[in-house]
Amino acid sequence: MSNAKKHSFQKCLLSFILVIYKITIGLYLRIRYSLVRQGSVRLPKKGPFLLIGNHSNNFDGLFLQCLCPRLIHYVITDAVFRKKTLGRLMHFAGYIPIRKHQSDGRSVRQIIRTLRSDGIVGVFPEGMRNWDGKTGPVLNATTRLIQALDVPIYAAKIKGGYLSEPRWADKKRRGRIEVQFIKLFDTQEEKPSLAAVEAIVTDALSHDEALWQLEKRIPFKGRALCQGFERLLFVCPACQALGSMESSKKRIWCQKCGAGFSLDVYGYFYAEDEAMPMRTAHELNEWQQKALAEQFAQISGHDILMQDDGAALYSADSDEAEFVLLTKGSITLSRTQLRIGDNSFQTEGITGLSVYFKTHLDFKHNGRDYRIGFDSKRISAYKWHCALSLLHNLEQGDKNL
Repeated sequence: MSNAKKHSFQKCLLSFILVIYKITIGLYLRIRYSLVRQGSVRLPKKGPFLLIGNHSNNFDGLFLQCLCPRLIHYVITDAVFRKKTLGRLMHFAGYIPIRKHQSDGRSVRQIIRTLRSDGIVGVFPEGMRNWDGKTGPVLNATTRLIQALDVPIYAAKIKGGYLSEPRWADKKRRGRIEVQFIKLFDTQEEKPSLAAVEAIVTDALSHDEALWQLEKRIPFKGRALCQGFERLLFVCPACQALGSMESSKKRIWCQKCGAGFSLDVYGYFYAEDEAMPMRTAHELNEWQQKALAEQFAQISGHDILMQDDGAALYSADSDEAEFVLLTKGSITLSRTQLRIGDNSFQTEGITGLSVYFKTHLDFKHNGRDYRIGFDSKRISAYKWHCALSLLHNLEQGDKNL
């Protein structure tokens, strides 16, 4: 069979699969999440375009596919493609793998080929799901791509995705998800400067779930509203102990000072014994980032900044290879070194930091990919991501002095 016939067969098969998706999984998602479209803007039924969206739920891509008349070819992290069977399915569906936090010419070329074939490319410009319900900064690579492309650009603002399934949570909730489509640029429209494009995209995707809830007051009901919250909140709001938080289905508490907290069906945070100045996940996250920086500032030299037991270090030989176990042991962090068991890494050489789903820390060192997992569900991979990111920012600041 020629390449042209193979491409035609694949396109017909994917169109058939999309129809099946819409009347099965798509219909279930619409009902299960009370998914609704807002506004008068509709996505084109023909021709290429780029669709960008804010990212707070693992199903964001599936939600948008429910509301789009044609197949969306999403740009997603290459980590998903490491699983052979899943990777083959992703490639067949036309999904585009990309390396996080670094330029990837192969991905850009595949994006352009897809658009030239009148396809739709979907991108989440934050580069990862946010942890606290507020849209994160737009990646520079996405801004440059948008400015360079000569196709229509649409934005999808997803509201309620975070509260339906926070990244840190063990269980989903039932509430409501609203999607608003916005047309940002048309074909052959002269784009403004990079800074202006970034401002337009940031404004289109900007969403704070807590502020949205002040107006909507939609209850997001579930059986375990608090379970897993220590993945996000790793500094105690009462005593500022690091890594001391634990959760159950209905309660969050500090193992060191005993302070107790809870979340209501609207996503707001409460202390059991006293009023809290911080009531939203974003406010808590902002506060703990500052608290972490202050704690690190008080520790100098080669002293240990953080430590956890029961870590496992994995590595992969290539972009496509699966991760294999290297060692297990305690994980410690100083200003200059990350150590797991007998393996150590200079912090200044660590790049490409990201949290894989909600439990593993991925990074790159000397051209090799690594992943860290933890025996205990209580240990926050996000805590280690924040700590290493903070050290990186401090190093950059020192170099700029």
